[in-house]
Amino acid sequence: MHRMARHSRNDQAGIDLPKARLDRESLREAWQLFRYLRPRFARFAAAMGALFVGSLLSLSFPFLAGRLVDGAVAGTTPATAAPAIASGGINRT
Repeated sequence: MHRMARHSRNDQAGIDLPKARLDRESLREAWQLFRYLRPRFARFAAAMGALFVGSLLSLSFPFLAGRLVDGAVAGTTPATAAPAIASGGINRT
C-alpha cells in the first residue's frame, strides 16, 4: 500500500501522528467550543475580520511593488528591462 506524504515537523522527527477520529467525544468537544463562542461571537467575528484585513494589507505591498515594476518595464525587451529598472524607470519625454 502506498502512503500519501504528509509534511510536518513531526514527520521529520520520525513521529507518526494518528488521524483525528470523528466520534462522540470529538463532537462533544466541538459543541463545547461553539457554546463557549456563542456569547462572544461578535468579538470573535471582529477578530477574524481583523486578521483577514491584516493579511490583505501585508500582501498588498508585494502586489503593488510588482505592479510598479511591471509598469516601469512596459514596452521594453528583457535585455533592456534590467537597465531600465536600475535607472529608476523609463523616461518618456
